[in-house]
Amino acid sequence: MARRLFSLSFPSPPLRIPRFIQSRGYSVKSRKFDPEDVGCVWRGVGTGELLARYYLFRFSQLPVVISTVRAMTRCAIEKRSGWGFRGFVSRLWITWLKRGIFKLYVAGEEFQDCERVVRFLSIFNMSAIIDHSKEEKRTSESYAETLKDKEYLFSQIRNSNWAKDTVQFVPIKPTSLIPPSLLEKISEISQDLQRESPAGEIPGIPGFEARLCPGDLQRFRESRDYLRRVSEMAREAGVGLLLDANTKFPHIYNTYQMYLRGGDEKLKKDLNFAKSKGCCLGIKLVRGAYMTSEIESASLSDPESPVSPILPSKIETDRQYDRCMELVLGEIAQNPQGFGLLVATHNRRSISKALEIMESQGIPRDSPSVHFAQIMGLCDNLGHALGTAGYNAHKLVLYGEFNDVFPWLLRRLDENKDSLGATVEESRVIWQGIWERLSS
Repeated sequence: MARRLFSLSFPSPPLRIPRFIQSRGYSVKSRKFDPEDVGCVWRGVGTGELLARYYLFRFSQLPVVISTVRAMTRCAIEKRSGWGFRGFVSRLWITWLKRGIFKLYVAGEEFQDCERVVRFLSIFNMSAIIDHSKEEKRTSESYAETLKDKEYLFSQIRNSNWAKDTVQFVPIKPTSLIPPSLLEKISEISQDLQRESPAGEIPGIPGFEARLCPGDLQRFRESRDYLRRVSEMAREAGVGLLLDANTKFPHIYNTYQMYLRGGDEKLKKDLNFAKSKGCCLGIKLVRGAYMTSEIESASLSDPESPVSPILPSKIETDRQYDRCMELVLGEIAQNPQGFGLLVATHNRRSISKALEIMESQGIPRDSPSVHFAQIMGLCDNLGHALGTAGYNAHKLVLYGEFNDVFPWLLRRLDENKDSLGATVEESRVIWQGIWERLSS
């Protein structure tokens, strides 16, 4: 079916490489990481979609765009059931979002909608990180609902032939299963116990439980059971679990936020502990997607403190990220079975540096210990180039009802300014792809 050149919607990507791309001889077996090879990285993406992406990314680079869209969407969701003019405009706005922005970043509203995206990613030798993400309500009922959502997701992965070999990870945020206030208490107790413990020792569960009141102790045990159940389901489904917490399961990747002060020291401590105990450690390395909430939380807890938990500049964050990435890759080169690294970034310079380190350390491109990941719809040229070059590349593929997923996605994009900044470079590569097609 012919695509409209100036369509404002985002056409569903085909499941096959178009003939005009095949005739040019582009190969999915390319062994060179080149995110600017527009014929290679944009194969299978229609010209209309590239044009829509280009103008969307250019528009989203304006400072207030994402926050404005968030406010308008929140209002539209509340007003769309009305019969007046506001209800009509709200429904029109939501319809446009579903056909445009929502379709770029989200696979669809059902798990089965992910199949189309996963098959498209297979063109570039890529795998998927699938999640049903939504805003957290932080009630006991919502925690049980989150657990049911994860049970459904893992059961679908196990029972879907297309998902068994193409879905590699599933993310889980502890605050969707554990009250944030309880996590704060555990963090404070952990710091106290670490100061009291011998150097190099990490306190165990009994130490936490002894310092919790009866009510918190019950919630802690319930939350621990939730996390254990999710961990068991991930193991049964044969996928890795990306957990924003500090636990020690071989198939779980702990998240390390590199925009926080002392992030490198925390990582070194965990690396040394894992080596001393002979256990596996999975590391998901991110710059940080919660900077706004971290700053607000710090100001509320100690408004008079002159020291922010956030590093003072992006340059220092970038340095700490690259430094820790090099450290972990060095450990993997010595002990590939003991460590796993997920380089979660939209920063092209960091990715290029990781590839250089892998080559110099003799780490194979397809090493099961090293992975790269980005959000679907952001810096797709980087992910496509990584996959076709033979690296383990993944895309975070979201699904879920519009009312649940889209507000969550906009908040993440609003807080994760680094990923939006990367669209400046991607916009240039997109325009190169459009120009090459129109001039050929």
